[in-house]
Amino acid sequence: MEELRYLFDTCTLVDIFRGKDDTQRRFHELGVKQCCTTTVCLCELYAGAFKHGRESEFKAIDWLKDKIPVIPFDNSFLTYGRIRADLEKQGRRLDDMDLLIASIAIDNNLTLVTGNRRHFDRIPGLKLEIWD
Repeated sequence: MEELRYLFDTCTLVDIFRGKDDTQRRFHELGVKQCCTTTVCLCELYAGAFKHGRESEFKAIDWLKDKIPVIPFDNSFLTYGRIRADLEKQGRRLDDMDLLIASIAIDNNLTLVTGNRRHFDRIPGLKLEIWD
């Protein structure tokens, strides 16, 4: 079994669901066995699905949960607290959901795949792969 290496952020998952060719191609090139997401991303995806009320979005989330592991926010409390405090001291506050996702990536030694460089590039120790 291949080792998990890539954690997909919500925006990247949405691009996959919407059929963005380059994102879908790169996802399949990596191989789903190396990819995962977080419970935090699922929360964001479900919020969007309920907001839009589209059955297709719920089906896409179900498909995702069958394809890749979902890592919980069980042991990333310390990392989250440290990063949030450090960023706030610098006046560079970041959305809590993004901080939760980043903490999970750091604690699991995963590369975060996102299209949102602006949010995540300020987090020290976070490995990023930007898919525009």
